[in-house]
Amino acid sequence: MYQCKKLTKALGMGYEKIDMCPNGCMLFCDDHVDKKKCLKCGKGRYAEAVNEDGDHVMMDIAQKQLHSFPMAPRFKWLFVNPCGGRNKALDEFDLEFAKDARNIRFDLATDGFTPFGQSAASYSYWLVFVIPYNLPPHMCMKYEFMFLCLIIPGPEHPGPKINVMLQPLIKELKQLWYGVEAYDISLKQKFTLRAAYLWSVHDFMTVHGTLTYPICDVDTRCFRLEFGGKICYFDCHRCWLPSDHIFRGEKDSFRKDTVCYEGPPKRLCAQEILDQLASLKLNEEKTAYEGFGKEHNWTHISGIWDLPYAKALKLPHNIDVMHQERNVAESIISTCMDFSDKTKDNVKARKDLAKIYKRPTLELTANGGKPRAPFSLKPQERKEIEIPSDYAAGLKRAVNLKTWKLNGLKAHDYHIIMERLVPVMFRGYLPDGVWSVLAELSYFYRQLCAKEIKKEMMEKLEKDVPVLICKMEKNFPPGFFNPMQHLLVHLAYEAKVGGSVQFRWMFHIERALKYLRAMVGNKARVEGVYFAEEHNVNAPMMRYNVDEEPSASDLPIFQSTGASASASSPYYFKPGERVSAYLYIYANMKEMDPYFKEFQRQNWTSKKQPTSKQLDKMRRDGIDGKPNFPDWFKIYDEP
Repeated sequence: MYQCKKLTKALGMGYEKIDMCPNGCMLFCDDHVDKKKCLKCGKGRYAEAVNEDGDHVMMDIAQKQLHSFPMAPRFKWLFVNPCGGRNKALDEFDLEFAKDARNIRFDLATDGFTPFGQSAASYSYWLVFVIPYNLPPHMCMKYEFMFLCLIIPGPEHPGPKINVMLQPLIKELKQLWYGVEAYDISLKQKFTLRAAYLWSVHDFMTVHGTLTYPICDVDTRCFRLEFGGKICYFDCHRCWLPSDHIFRGEKDSFRKDTVCYEGPPKRLCAQEILDQLASLKLNEEKTAYEGFGKEHNWTHISGIWDLPYAKALKLPHNIDVMHQERNVAESIISTCMDFSDKTKDNVKARKDLAKIYKRPTLELTANGGKPRAPFSLKPQERKEIEIPSDYAAGLKRAVNLKTWKLNGLKAHDYHIIMERLVPVMFRGYLPDGVWSVLAELSYFYRQLCAKEIKKEMMEKLEKDVPVLICKMEKNFPPGFFNPMQHLLVHLAYEAKVGGSVQFRWMFHIERALKYLRAMVGNKARVEGVYFAEEHNVNAPMMRYNVDEEPSASDLPIFQSTGASASASSPYYFKPGERVSAYLYIYANMKEMDPYFKEFQRQNWTSKKQPTSKQLDKMRRDGIDGKPNFPDWFKIYDEP
């Protein structure tokens, strides 16, 4: 084990274990490496045990540890590998940084997951990945190029204290901005490798209240529903319409007796966010910043804003289209198909509608009855909808014929439903006005999620989406418009600035987490499993002292053309099958004939020539305790 760790550390594949406060208040590193207790909460650094005398004794085992994997060595691997040194850069931050196309642009992605399954004890890890963008499209976002850099221990979400646990990462980000020495195998020269953070990719964790989206700041015009109790963005989007649009002057189509001639809220740039963060002051209890929930929604100041180039970030955080599209699609399906437990058109929504919206035909009756809405299917219409059986992993598996509901749909299922099935499944059942709005929304997502996007198309979507949301507001109740529906207005802009959503959503992260979850064998040492996996994935890239790319073998056995007719699947040899496979390959290679003759000369002692049966048995099983041909060939040294 010592030799293994020594070798991996020399290759830059090591990791650092950093003791941390059990409450996540601080890390015991740098100036605090010798501290025994947390400077904020007073919790002990090490675990305690009871000795034979009944006294509490402090052990030399930390109660909680953060695992940090250095990024710089793995960034260097991209250039040590001959296929990586010639990749082109994607974006620019400044002229000096852009001079060398080898400088790396990357994002940070994180998500929490339970490695022990839903039925086990509640415990979650938070993994932080670094994903470089200086790669061809077919390599970018692949698992082998997603570098795990932090394992944040549970058992719960770190909340605002995640900034404490990101300190080692932020420290390395600053170092990478100023540069580290690397070697480019394609040019056979050393150079200064620099790297810059572009944006983060994750869902909005623990974000709530009227200031949900930090870019909009306080000027969102959202409000809290009186009966539903949730934040509502109904009639908050007319301000994005052209100044002469007809919807701006309509009094009865949106909020009662309300017109809108105001402009859209200003989108905060990175410098304005930095100025806002610099003005924050802690309250008297030192537990939160003054004005929280009213003037701002900052619970902590992320270390990302301490980076030297923070003011140049155009898109510090991405709206995760995967989760946003899933939530919007779920709201539409649940509301239009009237799923009682998830619909946005319940009794409370009708009460709020009567307060906000002038729709007397949809208000509750005197006896508390709920009139059927035009956007809601009848029970018989719901039964007539047929879900494809062999499309998108078999959507029919989610159909519950007892309750007439869809259960267990995943994010990708909603992705397919929203972009492919919604225009078809509701056509002929819903009124033309409602159906056309849903068809436009489906078209919007298809264009947004296309593999290739054009700046002109994104600018067109950016202008059209406020009109689309206003059309939705004219057809759906106020309770339908939660923060996820509001984020629609920002998606096209982010695609225009950041590029295709395929490189900015969480589908790849979710797949990686699913793979890592399946790997957990020793539940007492989960971090060790991931450390070993990082070795397996990254070790093939460590190809030092390679002068040129290896040429393909000229043996005829490797020159066959063609490809598999279907998807491949693993096959595990039964006893004896591996030897048979080796012998079959060797017997069909003329180059192996001299070795077969030498094997026979060394092992066959009889004067008579062996029969074909005897020869086959000798090659397969050996003779007189001697190795068979495959084992003999492995250790054979030519004279």
